[in-house]
Amino acid sequence: MAALYACTKCHQRYPFEDLSQGQQLCKECRIAHPVVKCTYCRTEFQQESKTNTICKKCAQNVKQFGTVS
Repeated sequence: MAALYACTKCHQRYPFEDLSQGQQLCKECRIAHPVVKCTYCRTEFQQESKTNTICKKCAQNVKQFGTVS
């Protein structure tokens, strides 16, 4: 029996070959949470919702200082 490894998002177990190389995500989690570029700093981050277009760091700055003008 082959060893199974947990997806880092949903924690379900899959063969190692079925998980993504970088973040060890299953196919369903890769589709549900794609990697996108932040609108402000252009770094790549994993999108939590379809409306979220900025990374957590920039979201914190917007919350603290207001939107970029």
